Amino acid sequence: MMNNITSFLNWILIVIVIMISSCTTPAPNETWVQTFEFDSITLRHSVFDFPDEGESYGKILMYYTLKCDERSAYDKYPCGEWDYLTYTNVHKDGEVFELARYITPYGKRLDLGPDGFTWIYDVTDYALLLKGKVELSSANTQELLDLRFQFIEGTPPREVLKIENLWKTGSYQYGKLSDDSVMQALSISLDSEASSFMIRSRISGHGHYGPHNCCEWDPKQHFILVNNVERFNWTVWRDCGMNPVYPQGGTWQFDRAGWCPGTWVDTYDHELTSYVSPGETIRVDYNPEEYNPEIEEKGGNYIIAHQLFSFGPPSFALDAEIEKIMAPTDHSEYLRMNPVSTEPIIQIRNRGSEPLTSLKIKYGLKGNVKSVYTWHGNLDFLESAQVNLPMPDWSGMAEGMEFALEVSKPNGRVDEYPQNNRLISTVLAPIVFPEEFEVVVSTPGFGRARDNAWMIFNAAGEVVAQHTEFEDDSTFVDHVSLSPGAYEFFYYDVVEDGMIRHWWLRGSDPDKVGQNGSLVFRNTQQDTIVDLGFDFAEEESLRFFVD
Repeated sequence: MMNNITSFLNWILIVIVIMISSCTTPAPNETWVQTFEFDSITLRHSVFDFPDEGESYGKILMYYTLKCDERSAYDKYPCGEWDYLTYTNVHKDGEVFELARYITPYGKRLDLGPDGFTWIYDVTDYALLLKGKVELSSANTQELLDLRFQFIEGTPPREVLKIENLWKTGSYQYGKLSDDSVMQALSISLDSEASSFMIRSRISGHGHYGPHNCCEWDPKQHFILVNNVERFNWTVWRDCGMNPVYPQGGTWQFDRAGWCPGTWVDTYDHELTSYVSPGETIRVDYNPEEYNPEIEEKGGNYIIAHQLFSFGPPSFALDAEIEKIMAPTDHSEYLRMNPVSTEPIIQIRNRGSEPLTSLKIKYGLKGNVKSVYTWHGNLDFLESAQVNLPMPDWSGMAEGMEFALEVSKPNGRVDEYPQNNRLISTVLAPIVFPEEFEVVVSTPGFGRARDNAWMIFNAAGEVVAQHTEFEDDSTFVDHVSLSPGAYEFFYYDVVEDGMIRHWWLRGSDPDKVGQNGSLVFRNTQQDTIVDLGFDFAEEESLRFFVD
């Protein structure tokens, strides 16, 4: 009898354990802090109440939304006509700490939508500066700004113990940087209580000097030396051809030194930990690539911020995080990837000290059977990877539906911090084509049509239709017949200028040289299905279903 009771109790215990382990980890609490608002047009520097000391946050995100309307009208355009440098800074104890640097889009005829365009920036490492009364400045007065901070309760990857500016943040002439007359080597005493260290570099090139228009238009190497040994080097250069804010005026399409109009300035994180010891005094030196005195480029300038972060040890050995869902989503920054028809695109990150080599990913539309995919790779601590997932069951997809994503089993084991293992996004309305349709391309006439081509891929990645040879100043109509399924259309432009014909950059007059090109899909009755315009730079894409 006693054995039967014991067996029964053991069975009950097993059931309870299974039920507990299968329960969804509750979503972490969030705190939102509203700072600047659209209506506070001229207010760009003030003090705000942030969460008090004592709370721990796994992630802090900054939501930066710009909008253009008559309230922000500058001259004759709703937003500032040119691209302007803006900074989001914390002012503390007489010192300025740069959280992020953003360069506005060209505002000439720019439309950021009725709700504005939102960028999300991770500022978790600045947690020490975002507590209590915070003196904050951001943006300019030529666009409407809404700036909010999202504090997600939990445990960060590692605790921030100290943040220090290295050198003075500001603009430096390239020639003086190169000959070491400014930003000379520093002697730094590392925090003896810290376990790890990182240098963060944020550099944008400006000016038009020499044959390559240094430093805005010239990719150059930059270096950091630690104890006289070169430990880090990188090229300050940014591909602007896939800018999510488009079309803009000006020369938004072309690559630049660490930035594009309408984006954040690139940030580079250099992990010092393996090269130094806590309490050690080290020598840190920064240098750009030497300039060539014969080509008169030394007058260009770089705007530079270098910061030293001192951290505690990693919080977890095994912690996989979903950083972003890039497709499907309705988020502004990823509109070029949406709506989807084939592969979901996500970004994962290793927040554990142990290298992440495998991960189970479960995903799909809410209400549909979920797909399961096992990712394999090799990510060190705080490294990220973009993952294109196999196509799930998209049946029933409609505007506003939720796409759910969950990761588990990092390296085949239990994740030590499951609070960041789930994420949900909102789906945009799918695009549906008939089985037969036409792709109509009208090319402008300035000798560049040969650089263009388009292709349609099916869900297996096979080319099912294409047009790879174009002539200038002509219209090409291709009849396409596809069976029901999911497809992706890509239009490529090698020189990243879309199909613009009249453009001040070419010294052209729209009254004399004719019309811009165009890219249109229409049905067999000649009705337009989708018009993709002409000013899309490097690439235009469309993901659609047939029937």
